[in-house]
Amino acid sequence: MLPPLRKPFTPSQLKDRLRCDKILPARATATTCLPQVDLSEAIEKGWLQLWYQPKIDLKKMVICGAEALLRISHPELGIVLPGQFLPKSGDPLFHPLSKFLVETAISDWKAMFAQGVAPEIAINVPVSVLLDATFVAHLRARLPVHTSFPGLIIEVTEDEMVQDEKAFREIAMQLKLSSVGLSIDDFGTAHASLARLKDLPFSEIKLDRSFVSNCSADANKRSICRIVADLAKQFKVTSCAEGVETAEDLEVLRAMGFDAVQGYLFAKAMPRDAFVTLAQSDCLNSFKKEFSDASSASVHRAHRPSALAAYSKEAADQGAHSPLTYYL
Repeated sequence: MLPPLRKPFTPSQLKDRLRCDKILPARATATTCLPQVDLSEAIEKGWLQLWYQPKIDLKKMVICGAEALLRISHPELGIVLPGQFLPKSGDPLFHPLSKFLVETAISDWKAMFAQGVAPEIAINVPVSVLLDATFVAHLRARLPVHTSFPGLIIEVTEDEMVQDEKAFREIAMQLKLSSVGLSIDDFGTAHASLARLKDLPFSEIKLDRSFVSNCSADANKRSICRIVADLAKQFKVTSCAEGVETAEDLEVLRAMGFDAVQGYLFAKAMPRDAFVTLAQSDCLNSFKKEFSDASSASVHRAHRPSALAAYSKEAADQGAHSPLTYYL
């Protein structure tokens, strides 16, 4: 219960008393109630970090890549998530932010490779930044020339891809020549027609989590998942389902022929070194055994590999000082 507000009180005092961070618990789900962080200050003071969420190859049941996700390591708030600092679409700050993404992802890949891990890394860049020729030149100049470099994936949203199709197509072809593929992120949430998509040079369809979550029990979601898996095959591109949180959903997606998945069933995003440790481990062996056992009727959540759970906890513990860590 809130303490009483004694009369007379001012409107500002009432507003402060009703602030949601005073009413909601520390892990409340309304991101609008969390303090906003100045992105320009974070860039200037070097608070930005990249954390990596593993991407799982469903055919081999191995970690095949990672999505690089922005975090701010704030001196007072701890680890801050994107919902608290990303600007609105079209903000000029996306340009320096995108350059940070490229430089840090490439630098981190080199550090991972030195430890025997060479994942395909995906980063999120707005199309408005991609259409800037200086950014593309900046990106291409920093790509590793090592033969073990699997390439870079840039995730863009479905609706952004079709806003300027001609310009986007030209940029995409340039990037493809430099081993940079394009992924349609959050697929299914926009209204781009298939007729327009078929002419765009993308290499992956990433199905939005809203269709993936509980697809094992929801017939409508299951139908959408199957359509997207088949669509990817028709386009000869990779299919990835994001937001996989249960073994039942994982089993359904694998049976449909999805190429890759990512989600909390395997791990949340984690710092680079924790990701390397995870990738070097044999934590997916339990999943491999379950899926290769023809007599197994289903894969139960209780069979989640203990090693994977331990590494996920280790990554979370690195930011445990902040109530905002992993708070999505």
